[in-house]
Amino acid sequence: MTANDHDFIQKMQRDHDSLLRMIDRILEMCDRTGELEHCTGCDSGRRVVCGGNIEQSIRVFVETTLMHNLLESALMKDYVPHDHRVAHQRAHIELSEQLKGIRTVFAHDGNGIVAIQGIDVVRESLVRHIEEFDAVLERYLAAANPDPGDVVIAASPMTDLDIAYRPGGI
Repeated sequence: MTANDHDFIQKMQRDHDSLLRMIDRILEMCDRTGELEHCTGCDSGRRVVCGGNIEQSIRVFVETTLMHNLLESALMKDYVPHDHRVAHQRAHIELSEQLKGIRTVFAHDGNGIVAIQGIDVVRESLVRHIEEFDAVLERYLAAANPDPGDVVIAASPMTDLDIAYRPGGI
């Protein structure tokens, strides 16, 4: 995969926005969060519809997140120093473990309220991940083939250490 096209950076940013919007929609699915601790507090008809919507939305979110992480992993292969790649992959694993935990708990007892609370925690982790890891990845990709018209790249130069890892030398 090449970083010659800044479309990858834009795709990552669109993915981030999409993932955060998906979380927002999941969080809005239950208007009983804060009132109830378990979905059993709702009538059975509502539980079936609500639970199915929550389960489906969480599944789509998990699958979309994993696909996005695969894209990032492929992009990191040639353009990111080993230490950042390892740390970034570890962060992906931590996010995946959080998502697995939510799906496991939901599959066990069908409690959409707990699942939604878990998704809220994942949102915090995802925002932190974007700020700590993905912003750095974007800079590495941009440095691999700088776009002279990109103000963000001009305003955040890479350090000499970072540039030393660029394929093809300086």
